[in-house]
Amino acid sequence: ANSFNPLIAKDDIALNRDWNCYVQTNLLRFVLTTSGGTTTFSPTSPTLSNNHWYHLAWIYDGINMYAIVNGDNISSVAKTGGITASTQPIRIATDSAAGGRFADGDIGEIYLSGVPSIPAARRHLMTTRWRYV
Repeated sequence: ANSFNPLIAKDDIALNRDWNCYVQTNLLRFVLTTSGGTTTFSPTSPTLSNNHWYHLAWIYDGINMYAIVNGDNISSVAKTGGITASTQPIRIATDSAAGGRFADGDIGEIYLSGVPSIPAARRHLMTTRWRYV
């Protein structure tokens, strides 16, 4: 297994990252650039195991960044600032760095939303269990 597995990102070859979600050494990482600067959110748990399906969600509500695994809010970190619109491409299971690295695994579904995460929607994401078949 790779020590770096890109999941989804909005960035370019020069590493101008709007946001980037990946797994590194079996831990989640979420990089977000706003008008307030760039933050790398690195929860220290859970350690993801190989050959298992996970429902992963990252939420930014303008106040905090949240990491959600299998419906459980595992961690959050304070983050403010507006996300600026850009023309960076969205990349799935690949990274623009070093000529492109690819995820070692499968991605079942992706859902992106530009709608602010209101508390009810956040609760839904944190409490809904997802079944993979």
